[in-house]
Amino acid sequence: MRYLLLLTIVLASLGNTQAQSSSSKSYPFLDPLLEALRQETQLPGIAISVNYGGKLLYSKGFGYWDLEEKTPMEATSVIRTGSVAKILTATALGRLVTKGRLDLDRPIGDYVSFLDAPYAQLTCRQIAGHTAGVVHRPSKNGVKAKHYAEIRPTVDFLQKEALLFPPDNQYAYSTLGYNLLAAVIESVTGQPYANYMRDSIFVPLGMLQTEPDNQEEALPMYFFKKGQIKKDRRPVDGSYKLAGAAFRSTAQDLALLMNAYHNGFIAKEVVQDMWTNRHLVDGTLTNVGLGWRINRDFTGAFTVDHAGSWQGARTVVVHYPEEQLTVSVMINTKCELFIEETAQLIARSILDADQPLADLEPIIGNYTMQDRRKEEATSFEADIKRVDTTIAQLKTNSTSDWLRESPIFSFPGEGRYALISKYGLLYLEFKQEANPPLNLFLYQNVRGPFHPESGAMLEFGRE
Repeated sequence: MRYLLLLTIVLASLGNTQAQSSSSKSYPFLDPLLEALRQETQLPGIAISVNYGGKLLYSKGFGYWDLEEKTPMEATSVIRTGSVAKILTATALGRLVTKGRLDLDRPIGDYVSFLDAPYAQLTCRQIAGHTAGVVHRPSKNGVKAKHYAEIRPTVDFLQKEALLFPPDNQYAYSTLGYNLLAAVIESVTGQPYANYMRDSIFVPLGMLQTEPDNQEEALPMYFFKKGQIKKDRRPVDGSYKLAGAAFRSTAQDLALLMNAYHNGFIAKEVVQDMWTNRHLVDGTLTNVGLGWRINRDFTGAFTVDHAGSWQGARTVVVHYPEEQLTVSVMINTKCELFIEETAQLIARSILDADQPLADLEPIIGNYTMQDRRKEEATSFEADIKRVDTTIAQLKTNSTSDWLRESPIFSFPGEGRYALISKYGLLYLEFKQEANPPLNLFLYQNVRGPFHPESGAMLEFGRE
């Protein structure tokens, strides 16, 4: 009954979502999938844009940007970027290298006069790739309580922190390290960081709604508390981490960003360098290039991506370089979501749109489900029933609430399905001759234990 109600809501909502972005190309498979995703996750709103070959192919909003005012979510609705800001800064570095104004391997002290050792010896490549040993967050909360109108004070407080390790000896994700990159950009260009980003990156790329987050113009933001959606009214000033986490943008702007990587704005050889997997001194790969995370989707296709999570926001940009396809997803809620996988499945549904949707008939039936997230697998009973021609419903007796009931959508390609969980879209694969024949995968990156290349998270066996 619960899912029949969900299906009714999905079908009824299609007219609303299509009306919000009438210029979007229609994807009969994708529209109901994304609205069902919003309903299943109970998110207020989701904005999605797809850039294919330099053109916006699909841009839509689902749900609400502002729940109280019933303002519809659109692909042009402004939301905080969170750490997706890092690829904005990385794009600026790539542009400066292209113009011959920046050497990624030169000590940043050669550019920024007020840096002391050991920070002056770091390089942009080390900092952007998170191998410099810079701390992730300030050690003193008082630092975050201030507003920083300039970049230098954010570098001054950072220099009081000791490096975590000698550069290139370990990997440690660092948002504050991007303060140093902002200082380099200022020194090289002679402009304030935010001004350079606006004038030389955002405006040329048509990203006219991307700017530093502004406390004085509060955005509607939400979070979950005991399973209920709540409005986040806490004032938070992100100026202490602007270059690494504190812009605001739109799904459409973030999709347009990727034109820089294919139209000569950043030179081809520089792009290749930015998307090269880096390694530590011992040879260990970091799966990060210049800011960008190096990844693959469930088919093995090469992707680069970056996700963000901050107060009132969950975001991601996933890009397929060979296909020149980008999916950007912005959510106006701080939430747990497998957002890279969700974006990859959206991308694959478009890349493989010429393939017929998988037949549901082979997966209908009863299963014994093995959950392999723990050292000793846990077994549950599972049942998959058809709802309509392209939608089924999984029900289990699992104690995990996200596994008890989950919609399953036919996906383009034989034996491929998209399972909608409360944590996002997941890839479900059926192989008739395999044992078990049905497998569900969960992965944040290629190192994950439940990538199709390494093993399934859930295995569905038949007696």
